[in-house]
Amino acid sequence: LEFTCKVCDSFMPSYLPILRRRWLLPFTSQQRHWQLIRRGRYVEFNLLYDRGVKFGLVPGGRTEAVLVSCPPLVAWDYNYQPPK
Repeated sequence: LEFTCKVCDSFMPSYLPILRRRWLLPFTSQQRHWQLIRRGRYVEFNLLYDRGVKFGLVPGGRTEAVLVSCPPLVAWDYNYQPPK
């Protein structure tokens, strides 16, 4: 428990400087699309493969409990390959 508390206490002081440095960096529409594709892959993994959330996809399960953990915006493109 002590270790967990120390990790939690050190997260924000470590993360906020990174966030402040990168917050206003511009990004392209191609980069944004790639971000949405990755989010979609995260959702797909959670819904199909992750045993920890699969409980929501069985009959009588709590599907909304799975969907509430999903990002609000995602994208799926069939067989998408990012540019090299």
